[in-house]
Amino acid sequence: VWKKNNDYKFLQKKKDEVNKESENVSDDNCLSQYRLFTAGLQGLIQEWDLTKGTIHFTHISQGGAVWDMCDTEKGLAIACDDGCLRLFNVNDMFDEDGDETALDAITFDKAFNTGKGKKRVVSVCRVENILFAGDNNSEISKWNIKTSGCEDRMTADKVDSKHDTILWSICDIGEGFLVSGDSTGAINLWDSNTMTFVNKFSLHQAD
Repeated sequence: VWKKNNDYKFLQKKKDEVNKESENVSDDNCLSQYRLFTAGLQGLIQEWDLTKGTIHFTHISQGGAVWDMCDTEKGLAIACDDGCLRLFNVNDMFDEDGDETALDAITFDKAFNTGKGKKRVVSVCRVENILFAGDNNSEISKWNIKTSGCEDRMTADKVDSKHDTILWSICDIGEGFLVSGDSTGAINLWDSNTMTFVNKFSLHQAD
């Protein structure tokens, strides 16, 4: 959810914080401060009108199904079925006087091609100006948003040589570490600076 201001920030609020804010503000006024974006396997990025509960704007992903999404400084990064990471800018829909502008809510910025063949990107997370992308070919790749280049890659363990591991989820936990969850049921800890494996926790028998 994005709060309207000069440089959109991605918000994660606890339920009690939202309830506290709503005590002295009507529901419609409280919700009008935020922007909600969703994306899914239908290949669409959609912005919702939170006061009406309806879709306000729709933009195609340009890469098929969207498996994951995270915020960037300018908008959104989406993990696409065609093997690309795509960046979209989130635009201000209203001017200082509250009048609607002619800009689309979302505009395409650029794409990072993570690989050829049947590779698909299924997870993404951001750490400052770096995007980490997990795919269905056992890899996590590191992308610089400013230079658009791939800086490094690291590979997760496979069950066997015939089956690649799917990196279903990636999360930044701070202090230079990432955590991934994959199709082998493993939770892996990675050093995001050196792009090396740190530890493995095999707590599940499947994805």
